Amino acid sequence: MILSTAIFAASALAPPPVAYPPTPRGDVVDTWHGTEVADPYRWLEGDVREHDDVSDWVDAQNVTSLGHLHAIPERDAIRNRLETLWNYEKTSPPIKVGGRYYFTHNDGLQNQAVWMVADSIDSPPRVLMDPNTWSEDGTIAISGTSFSNNGRFLAYAISEGGSDWKTWRIRDLDLNTNLPDTIKWSKFSGASWMPDGSGFYYSRYEKPEPGSAMQAANENQTLWFHRTNTPQSEDVLVYRDAEHPHRGWSAMVSDDGSMITPDTPGNRENTQKAGTSQRIQMNGVLDPACVQESINPVCETISDVCRDYLIDNGNSATLSGQEYQKTLR
Repeated sequence: MILSTAIFAASALAPPPVAYPPTPRGDVVDTWHGTEVADPYRWLEGDVREHDDVSDWVDAQNVTSLGHLHAIPERDAIRNRLETLWNYEKTSPPIKVGGRYYFTHNDGLQNQAVWMVADSIDSPPRVLMDPNTWSEDGTIAISGTSFSNNGRFLAYAISEGGSDWKTWRIRDLDLNTNLPDTIKWSKFSGASWMPDGSGFYYSRYEKPEPGSAMQAANENQTLWFHRTNTPQSEDVLVYRDAEHPHRGWSAMVSDDGSMITPDTPGNRENTQKAGTSQRIQMNGVLDPACVQESINPVCETISDVCRDYLIDNGNSATLSGQEYQKTLR
């Protein structure tokens, strides 16, 4: 009797079950290695900013979840406590580039850190860029930065709403203004400058079909060179690997600018080799237009995890597997 009464009391105090909004199932079926795999919720991968059905589903889910969360008596106390804990100034260590000092600063509760610059370690800093002013909800972020060696330019990437897509811009640090350059459809890429600041190497994908930017597979990443103060349409294709569409590329320029080393971190075509590094040695690429088609394998494998290539614009160069291994030590 006591047990049954306790169970009845507990069930009476339990919150009612949540009535979730319906989620339609699609009819998408992929075939992988001869096996059909249903993916009925593929439609939910659509960009919420472009697909009304996804946006409506998210709104309905938020109404349901927030209605439940707002009813929790302790919620405001938890929120206030977390806000108190997070509300403190945050400043990154400064870096010196071109005679100036750069660092980021957050006053405590800003959505994005503000980039600051000072002419000396003791001089008062001033705002270089404030991403919080770029959108009403603070969801536009600086997702990558790269200073030119001479300290004149800063290439910085902008991402919206947490997306991996990057749009690169270039800031003239002497004038504290942006160049007109806009480099789109970059992802999983940094920017590696030529020593003279004439431009940088970066990786990008083809422009997605309308409505597919958040759904299409990331395949056939290519390596490009962008020269400052030119439109992206004039960028030079440095390398593509059509035989391996799942490989990605990033580039590192040598200090003297005579060689770039594109690197593919991990081999997504073979999960057993994930996390290994496959490198291409490019020789004599001061003129990037020279290296677009000249690629020859030097050795097939290095310890069965790396593939090494040499891209040469006419200069004689070799790199054996043994010599390559020495460069990794």
